[in-house]
Amino acid sequence: MNYSLPGPSVGSLAPAFQLADADGHQWRLGDHRGETVVVIFHRHIN
Repeated sequence: MNYSLPGPSVGSLAPAFQLADADGHQWRLGDHRGETVVVIFHRHIN
């Protein structure tokens, strides 16, 4: 299957989201406003 989502536009704001980090701690994008943030999403396959 091939899934395709529209990419973000240059200069647009990222959507607000919250997720758990590798240690299970909750992480909110909004807590890092004004900072440079790189988020890498990957799929873990067992």
